[in-house]
Amino acid sequence: MFGAPTELAGHVKAAPHLEWSCDGSRLLSGSDDRSVLVWDVSGRGAQVGSLQHHARVDALALAPHSPHLLVSCADKKCCVWDLRSKDCPISVFTVSTTSDVLNCAWHTGGNLVTTGNKDDVLAVADLRKSRVVKRTKFAFEVNEFRFAEGGSRIVASAGPKDGAGSLAVLALGEGEVGGGGWSLSTVANLVAHTSSALCVALSPDERRLALGAADSLVSLWSTRNMVSVGCVGRLEAAVHSVSISHDSQWVASAPKSPLVDISDAATGAHAETLALRAGSAACVRFHPTSPLLAYSTSDKPASARDACVFVRSMSPSS
Repeated sequence: MFGAPTELAGHVKAAPHLEWSCDGSRLLSGSDDRSVLVWDVSGRGAQVGSLQHHARVDALALAPHSPHLLVSCADKKCCVWDLRSKDCPISVFTVSTTSDVLNCAWHTGGNLVTTGNKDDVLAVADLRKSRVVKRTKFAFEVNEFRFAEGGSRIVASAGPKDGAGSLAVLALGEGEVGGGGWSLSTVANLVAHTSSALCVALSPDERRLALGAADSLVSLWSTRNMVSVGCVGRLEAAVHSVSISHDSQWVASAPKSPLVDISDAATGAHAETLALRAGSAACVRFHPTSPLLAYSTSDKPASARDACVFVRSMSPSS
Protein backbone atom coordinates (compact mmCIF):
# COMPACT_ATOMS: atom_id res chain seq x y z
CA MET A 1 0.00 0.00 0.00
CA PHE A 2 2.76 2.46 0.99
CA GLY A 3 6.18 2.76 -0.58
CA ALA A 4 9.49 3.30 1.19
CA PRO A 5 9.70 6.55 3.18
CA THR A 6 11.46 9.69 2.01
CA GLU A 7 13.49 10.88 5.00
CA LEU A 8 13.58 14.61 5.75
CA ALA A 9 16.65 15.38 7.86
CA GLY A 10 17.39 18.83 9.27
CA HIS A 11 15.86 19.17 12.74
CA VAL A 12 18.05 18.57 15.79
CA LYS A 13 15.08 17.98 18.11
CA ALA A 14 11.66 16.38 17.67
CA ALA A 15 9.19 17.97 15.23
CA PRO A 16 5.70 17.33 16.61
CA HIS A 17 3.92 19.72 14.21
CA LEU A 18 3.36 19.10 10.49
CA GLU A 19 1.19 20.94 7.98
CA TRP A 20 0.91 21.01 4.17
CA SER A 21 0.42 24.21 2.20
CA CYS A 22 -3.05 24.49 0.68
CA ASP A 23 -1.80 23.49 -2.78
CA GLY A 24 0.42 20.71 -1.43
CA SER A 25 3.60 22.20 -2.87
CA ARG A 26 5.30 22.49 0.53
CA LEU A 27 5.40 20.55 3.79
CA LEU A 28 6.24 22.49 6.95
CA SER A 29 7.56 20.98 10.18
CA GLY A 30 7.59 22.78 13.53
CA SER A 31 10.14 21.62 16.05
CA ASP A 32 11.31 21.83 19.65
CA ASP A 33 14.60 23.11 18.16
CA ARG A 34 12.91 26.53 17.67
CA SER A 35 12.58 26.24 13.92
CA VAL A 36 10.00 25.67 11.22
CA LEU A 37 11.55 23.94 8.21
CA VAL A 38 10.03 24.16 4.73
CA TRP A 39 10.28 21.10 2.48
CA ASP A 40 9.80 20.45 -1.21
CA VAL A 41 8.87 16.76 -1.35
CA SER A 42 8.44 16.53 -5.14
CA GLY A 43 11.83 14.79 -5.43
CA ARG A 44 14.02 13.47 -2.65
CA GLY A 45 12.75 15.92 -0.09
CA ALA A 46 14.78 19.12 -0.28
CA GLN A 47 14.77 21.70 2.51
CA VAL A 48 13.91 25.03 0.88
CA GLY A 49 13.41 27.29 3.89
CA SER A 50 13.98 27.75 7.61
CA LEU A 51 11.98 30.05 9.90
CA GLN A 52 13.70 30.71 13.23
CA HIS A 53 11.99 31.37 16.58
CA HIS A 54 13.11 32.32 20.09
CA ALA A 55 11.38 29.34 21.72
CA ARG A 56 10.11 25.90 20.78
CA VAL A 57 7.33 25.88 18.18
CA ASP A 58 4.02 24.97 19.84
CA ALA A 59 1.61 25.06 16.88
CA LEU A 60 1.36 25.63 13.12
CA ALA A 61 -1.47 26.75 10.83
CA LEU A 62 -1.25 27.36 7.09
CA ALA A 63 -3.50 29.69 5.14
CA PRO A 64 -6.41 27.96 3.38
CA HIS A 65 -6.27 30.50 0.52
CA SER A 66 -2.53 31.02 -0.10
CA PRO A 67 0.42 28.56 -0.29
CA HIS A 68 2.78 31.31 0.94
CA LEU A 69 1.25 32.29 4.29
CA LEU A 70 1.47 30.56 7.66
CA VAL A 71 1.17 31.19 11.35
CA SER A 72 3.50 29.64 13.91
CA CYS A 73 3.02 29.88 17.67
CA ALA A 74 5.88 30.07 20.17
CA ASP A 75 6.26 31.61 23.63
CA LYS A 76 2.55 32.61 23.77
CA LYS A 77 2.88 34.61 20.52
CA CYS A 78 1.70 34.23 16.94
CA CYS A 79 4.17 34.85 14.14
CA VAL A 80 2.70 35.46 10.68
CA TRP A 81 5.07 34.55 7.84
CA ASP A 82 5.15 35.01 4.09
CA LEU A 83 7.36 32.32 2.57
CA ARG A 84 8.32 34.66 -0.26
CA SER A 85 10.18 36.87 2.29
CA LYS A 86 11.77 34.43 4.73
CA ASP A 87 14.00 36.60 6.88
CA CYS A 88 11.47 37.64 9.53
CA PRO A 89 7.73 37.40 10.22
CA ILE A 90 5.47 40.06 8.75
CA SER A 91 3.75 40.45 12.14
CA VAL A 92 4.06 39.15 15.71
CA PHE A 93 1.44 39.51 18.43
CA THR A 94 0.60 37.95 21.79
CA VAL A 95 -2.34 35.53 21.82
CA SER A 96 -2.04 33.90 25.24
CA THR A 97 -1.30 35.73 28.48
CA THR A 98 -1.42 32.80 30.91
CA SER A 99 -0.02 29.63 29.33
CA ASP A 100 1.55 28.22 26.17
CA VAL A 101 -0.44 27.76 22.99
CA LEU A 102 -1.40 24.14 22.28
CA ASN A 103 -3.28 24.38 18.99
CA CYS A 104 -3.94 26.79 16.15
CA ALA A 105 -6.32 26.87 13.16
CA TRP A 106 -6.73 29.33 10.29
CA HIS A 107 -10.28 30.41 9.52
CA THR A 108 -11.51 29.48 6.05
CA GLY A 109 -12.32 33.14 5.34
CA GLY A 110 -8.63 33.99 5.51
CA ASN A 111 -8.58 36.85 8.03
CA LEU A 112 -8.90 35.07 11.38
CA VAL A 113 -6.72 32.65 13.31
CA THR A 114 -7.90 30.87 16.46
CA THR A 115 -5.52 29.52 19.09
CA GLY A 116 -6.12 27.38 22.15
CA ASN A 117 -3.92 27.26 25.25
CA LYS A 118 -3.37 24.98 28.23
CA ASP A 119 -5.99 26.89 30.25
CA ASP A 120 -8.73 26.01 27.73
CA VAL A 121 -8.97 29.57 26.46
CA LEU A 122 -9.67 30.01 22.74
CA ALA A 123 -8.43 33.30 21.30
CA VAL A 124 -9.72 34.63 17.99
CA ALA A 125 -7.17 36.91 16.33
CA ASP A 126 -7.82 39.26 13.40
CA LEU A 127 -4.74 39.14 11.18
CA ARG A 128 -5.61 42.49 9.61
CA LYS A 129 -5.29 44.10 13.05
CA SER A 130 -2.56 41.78 14.41
CA ARG A 131 -4.38 41.36 17.68
CA VAL A 132 -6.83 39.15 19.55
CA VAL A 133 -10.45 40.28 19.14
CA LYS A 134 -12.15 37.62 21.29
CA ARG A 135 -11.09 35.35 24.16
CA THR A 136 -13.38 32.66 25.57
CA LYS A 137 -12.65 30.47 28.59
CA PHE A 138 -14.34 27.06 28.43
CA ALA A 139 -15.43 24.96 31.39
CA PHE A 140 -14.11 21.80 29.74
CA GLU A 141 -10.78 20.73 28.28
CA VAL A 142 -10.34 21.92 24.68
CA ASN A 143 -7.65 20.24 22.62
CA GLU A 144 -7.11 20.17 18.84
CA PHE A 145 -9.79 21.86 16.72
CA ARG A 146 -10.69 22.56 13.10
CA PHE A 147 -12.95 25.06 11.33
CA ALA A 148 -16.00 23.67 9.51
CA GLU A 149 -19.09 24.85 7.63
CA GLY A 150 -17.38 27.79 6.01
CA GLY A 151 -15.87 28.91 9.31
CA SER A 152 -19.15 29.26 11.21
CA ARG A 153 -18.41 26.15 13.29
CA ILE A 154 -15.39 24.77 15.14
CA VAL A 155 -15.13 21.04 15.82
CA ALA A 156 -12.85 20.30 18.76
CA SER A 157 -11.46 17.29 20.59
CA ALA A 158 -12.45 17.84 24.19
CA GLY A 159 -12.68 16.44 27.71
CA PRO A 160 -15.59 17.35 29.98
CA LYS A 161 -14.83 17.66 33.67
CA ASP A 162 -16.23 14.17 34.43
CA GLY A 163 -13.22 12.69 32.62
CA ALA A 164 -14.98 11.47 29.48
CA GLY A 165 -13.78 12.45 26.02
CA SER A 166 -16.03 14.30 23.64
CA LEU A 167 -16.50 16.01 20.32
CA ALA A 168 -17.32 19.65 21.00
CA VAL A 169 -19.08 21.74 18.35
CA LEU A 170 -18.61 25.49 18.78
CA ALA A 171 -20.28 28.39 16.96
CA LEU A 172 -18.23 31.40 15.85
CA GLY A 173 -20.24 34.47 14.95
CA GLU A 174 -19.77 38.16 14.28
CA GLY A 175 -21.97 40.66 16.06
CA GLU A 176 -22.04 39.60 19.69
CA VAL A 177 -25.26 40.38 21.53
CA GLY A 178 -25.00 43.60 23.50
CA GLY A 179 -21.81 45.02 22.11
CA GLY A 180 -20.64 43.95 18.66
CA GLY A 181 -17.47 41.98 17.97
CA TRP A 182 -17.21 38.20 17.87
CA SER A 183 -18.99 35.48 19.83
CA LEU A 184 -17.83 31.94 20.53
CA SER A 185 -20.26 29.52 22.14
CA THR A 186 -20.84 25.79 22.63
CA VAL A 187 -23.46 24.22 20.35
CA ALA A 188 -22.96 20.58 21.41
CA ASN A 189 -20.62 18.43 23.47
CA LEU A 190 -21.00 14.83 22.34
CA VAL A 191 -19.45 12.27 24.68
CA ALA A 192 -17.61 9.60 22.71
CA HIS A 193 -14.65 8.30 24.75
CA THR A 194 -13.82 7.16 28.26
CA SER A 195 -10.99 9.68 28.57
CA SER A 196 -10.01 12.98 26.97
CA ALA A 197 -10.21 13.36 23.21
CA LEU A 198 -6.84 14.73 22.09
CA CYS A 199 -7.01 15.23 18.32
CA VAL A 200 -9.47 15.70 15.50
CA ALA A 201 -9.43 15.59 11.70
CA LEU A 202 -11.98 16.53 9.05
CA SER A 203 -12.05 15.04 5.57
CA PRO A 204 -11.58 17.60 2.76
CA ASP A 205 -15.28 17.28 1.84
CA GLU A 206 -16.22 17.63 5.55
CA ARG A 207 -18.39 14.52 5.39
CA ARG A 208 -16.17 12.46 7.70
CA LEU A 209 -14.51 13.25 10.99
CA ALA A 210 -11.99 11.30 13.09
CA LEU A 211 -11.54 11.81 16.83
CA GLY A 212 -8.52 10.35 18.65
CA ALA A 213 -8.40 9.97 22.41
CA ALA A 214 -6.32 9.03 25.43
CA ASP A 215 -8.32 5.78 25.73
CA SER A 216 -6.42 4.52 22.63
CA LEU A 217 -9.53 4.66 20.42
CA VAL A 218 -10.27 6.63 17.25
CA SER A 219 -13.99 7.21 16.72
CA LEU A 220 -15.18 7.83 13.15
CA TRP A 221 -18.09 10.18 12.56
CA SER A 222 -20.55 11.18 9.89
CA THR A 223 -20.89 14.96 10.02
CA ARG A 224 -24.29 14.86 8.33
CA ASN A 225 -26.00 14.06 11.64
CA MET A 226 -22.95 14.05 13.96
CA VAL A 227 -23.07 10.37 14.92
CA SER A 228 -20.20 7.92 15.37
CA VAL A 229 -20.33 5.29 12.62
CA GLY A 230 -17.11 3.35 13.23
CA CYS A 231 -14.06 2.95 15.41
CA VAL A 232 -10.36 2.09 15.24
CA GLY A 233 -10.09 -0.10 18.32
CA ARG A 234 -6.88 -2.09 17.97
CA LEU A 235 -4.39 0.55 19.18
CA GLU A 236 -2.79 0.20 22.61
CA ALA A 237 -1.79 3.76 23.54
CA ALA A 238 -3.17 7.30 23.59
CA VAL A 239 -3.74 8.73 20.11
CA HIS A 240 -2.15 12.17 19.66
CA SER A 241 -2.73 12.83 15.96
CA VAL A 242 -5.17 11.79 13.22
CA SER A 243 -5.57 12.70 9.56
CA ILE A 244 -7.98 11.77 6.74
CA SER A 245 -6.77 11.30 3.16
CA HIS A 246 -7.62 13.67 0.30
CA ASP A 247 -10.18 11.20 -1.10
CA SER A 248 -11.77 10.62 2.35
CA GLN A 249 -10.98 6.90 2.10
CA TRP A 250 -8.28 6.45 4.76
CA VAL A 251 -7.57 7.62 8.28
CA ALA A 252 -4.04 7.69 9.69
CA SER A 253 -3.60 7.52 13.46
CA ALA A 254 -0.52 8.30 15.55
CA PRO A 255 -0.63 6.50 18.92
CA LYS A 256 2.09 6.86 21.52
CA SER A 257 3.66 3.72 20.05
CA PRO A 258 6.35 3.02 17.41
CA LEU A 259 3.81 2.84 14.58
CA VAL A 260 1.34 4.69 12.37
CA ASP A 261 -1.99 2.95 11.81
CA ILE A 262 -3.84 3.18 8.48
CA SER A 263 -7.53 2.25 8.49
CA ASP A 264 -10.67 2.60 6.42
CA ALA A 265 -12.14 6.01 7.27
CA ALA A 266 -15.72 4.73 7.08
CA THR A 267 -15.48 1.50 9.08
CA GLY A 268 -12.16 1.51 10.94
CA ALA A 269 -11.09 -1.73 9.24
CA HIS A 270 -7.32 -2.18 9.33
CA ALA A 271 -5.42 -1.50 6.11
CA GLU A 272 -1.72 -1.23 7.05
CA THR A 273 0.66 -0.59 9.92
CA LEU A 274 3.72 1.56 9.28
CA ALA A 275 6.46 0.52 11.72
CA LEU A 276 8.81 3.21 13.03
CA ARG A 277 12.51 2.59 13.61
CA ALA A 278 12.57 4.53 16.87
CA GLY A 279 10.35 6.62 19.11
CA SER A 280 6.60 6.93 18.88
CA ALA A 281 4.46 8.64 16.26
CA ALA A 282 4.03 12.36 16.97
CA CYS A 283 2.04 13.76 14.04
CA VAL A 284 0.39 12.50 10.84
CA ARG A 285 -0.80 14.62 7.91
CA PHE A 286 -2.17 13.43 4.56
CA HIS A 287 -1.43 15.56 1.49
CA PRO A 288 -4.42 17.77 0.50
CA THR A 289 -4.68 16.51 -3.09
CA SER A 290 -2.40 13.49 -3.57
CA PRO A 291 -1.87 10.02 -2.05
CA LEU A 292 1.00 11.10 0.22
CA LEU A 293 1.33 10.81 3.99
CA ALA A 294 3.75 12.83 6.13
CA TYR A 295 4.50 11.78 9.69
CA SER A 296 7.00 12.61 12.40
CA THR A 297 8.44 10.79 15.39
CA SER A 298 8.83 11.89 18.98
CA ASP A 299 12.53 11.06 19.32
CA LYS A 300 15.25 13.68 19.14
CA PRO A 301 17.44 12.98 16.08
CA ALA A 302 21.02 11.94 16.89
CA SER A 303 22.20 14.73 14.55
CA ALA A 304 20.88 17.06 11.85
CA ARG A 305 21.72 14.29 9.35
CA ASP A 306 19.14 11.98 10.92
CA ALA A 307 15.46 12.29 10.03
CA CYS A 308 12.48 12.68 12.33
CA VAL A 309 10.07 13.63 9.50
CA PHE A 310 9.05 11.18 6.79
CA VAL A 311 6.86 11.15 3.67
CA ARG A 312 5.40 8.03 2.05
CA SER A 313 3.39 7.62 -1.12
CA MET A 314 0.46 5.24 -1.53
CA SER A 315 0.38 2.82 -4.43
CA PRO A 316 -2.13 3.55 -7.23
CA SER A 317 -4.06 0.37 -6.36
CA SER A 318 -4.73 1.50 -2.79
